[in-house]
Amino acid sequence: MSIILSSLLLFYATALSHAPPSSSARPLDELIAPVVLIQSAGSTCAGSLVDAQGHIITAEHCVEARRPIFVTTVRGERHRASLHRTDASNDLAILIVEELAGAPALTLGHSSVVGESVTVVGHPFGSLANRVPALDGLLRWTVTSGTVSAVGPHLIQLDAAFNPGTSGGPVLNEMGELIGVASRKLRGESLAFAIPAQMVSNLIEEGSVPFVTGNLDLDAGLILPANDLVTSLLLGPRLTILDRFLIEARVGVAIGSHRRTLSYGQSSWRGWDAQLYWRSRLTLDDNSLTIDLGGGLAGLESQIGETTIDGLWQVRPAASETLYIGNIRVGLGGWRMGLYGTDGDYWGLSVERTLVNRLFRF
Repeated sequence: MSIILSSLLLFYATALSHAPPSSSARPLDELIAPVVLIQSAGSTCAGSLVDAQGHIITAEHCVEARRPIFVTTVRGERHRASLHRTDASNDLAILIVEELAGAPALTLGHSSVVGESVTVVGHPFGSLANRVPALDGLLRWTVTSGTVSAVGPHLIQLDAAFNPGTSGGPVLNEMGELIGVASRKLRGESLAFAIPAQMVSNLIEEGSVPFVTGNLDLDAGLILPANDLVTSLLLGPRLTILDRFLIEARVGVAIGSHRRTLSYGQSSWRGWDAQLYWRSRLTLDDNSLTIDLGGGLAGLESQIGETTIDGLWQVRPAASETLYIGNIRVGLGGWRMGLYGTDGDYWGLSVERTLVNRLFRF
């Protein structure tokens, strides 16, 4: 009798484990339809339609370059998107595509629970889908699963697989509700993080994007002359507005001036400079390179106390900030290099490092 009872219990448990999901769960194709492919300045990311007005939620770092943003649906429709709102501190951005108004959208959930099963939709290494014939039909609108490992006040920790191209994609609970936005991962296995849905709701309610956003940086620059100027070290702020205009004003000190003075008689160094830059980007397919073109004035201080003010120009590839090879972002940790020249026929190289970076908005 006990053997029969044990067999019945085993059969019942097996049947439950293979039971179909409850009727309240949405079919998989309904969960994929609101997910879009986002391409901007060489990056490939994911995003989700979240209402009938055509608002798309994604990760802010996917669109931080403020370059043209294009959105592709699972049906192959491609549209230009507008940036509606950003929250860089929480890595969230809202786009709007008027042509997608009324399209299927995801429902925002309210909270997540440790141990809860989740599904993540994204485009891991999605740019390779068009380049490698064997990967045709793969990598984009990829579905992966995981578990909520921990819940903090600002992030949700998951053990789901995150890769380049997953960023901005939805994290869905078993009911098909969006409970998070894929944001980042740490080195190692099963250490992925998402932005909670509550922050998404707050961002949607705040309204349109601020009129002006930018960064205020504190930079240190090493000026390497190619002629008889003395090597200079400059320190000062750099203001970036709308990722288009850059303003710098720095002061400098000479390095090794006494030795050079004995050799050349009246060596000079850059004692200060003030410059205005225009930021542009060169893009080809998924590759992008940022270049800052600028000019201004430089004060050349001599060892004997004389000051000469020269016109200054500089070309500065900002490869450390936004150089993309495919969908892989290559950086040097805040380092930049450039070529400069002055009216006095002095020219050389500059090597710069950002020491402090602060976001501002008005």
